[in-house]
Amino acid sequence: MKRALIAIAVAGCHRTNDLELQLGPKPDQLSQGFQCKDPSDPSSYLFQRAITVSGTTYTMQYSLLVDVIHLRGVVPSCAGEDIVAACPDATACPTDADRVCLDFGPITFDHLPNKDEVTARIISEFDAHRGALYDNAPDGPVFVRVIAFVHDRCTAGIPAFATDNVVGCAFSCPEVLDDISGTLTVQLQLLTPLATTDACDAAIVACAQFPDIAN
Repeated sequence: MKRALIAIAVAGCHRTNDLELQLGPKPDQLSQGFQCKDPSDPSSYLFQRAITVSGTTYTMQYSLLVDVIHLRGVVPSCAGEDIVAACPDATACPTDADRVCLDFGPITFDHLPNKDEVTARIISEFDAHRGALYDNAPDGPVFVRVIAFVHDRCTAGIPAFATDNVVGCAFSCPEVLDDISGTLTVQLQLLTPLATTDACDAAIVACAQFPDIAN
């Protein structure tokens, strides 16, 4: 499968560096942050909340919000505990005002898609969006966060997230974007304890609300 990427154009002093954003550890694999089980129905996954049914047609619609979060002071490791310690509040780690929001769907199926089918469509739809997210990425150390949500659409403005609307979240390791090239991957950092790897609903809400959870 073709890699699921969006280019981030990073303008340095004398060069332009294209980074590609990938939604998981491998081109054909989503981060666990987009594959959490639904706590209200352990037989299904949170991303299935993006699917509605009318007769025999199943329609999936969702949105992805891409944020750049600035790190001031010591740059932490990728460990969730280190990131929380470095970001005690939004003043220490402010979210860039230039937030990028992308709507996907309607995507139709003639049956209720399983987890693998949903994963494949998320990756292929993301891969099809080739526009640059940022013409000039911010300077200094940052990490990039991707939030998946349902019910609201980007065209209506970026929502104040209700817990039930968040169906996925992951973010990159802290990086200075001017200093790297190639692929930037996002993953689910363990900001809260997990019972199992797929019982991660609390962790994705913490990811979406970060850094407020540190208070």
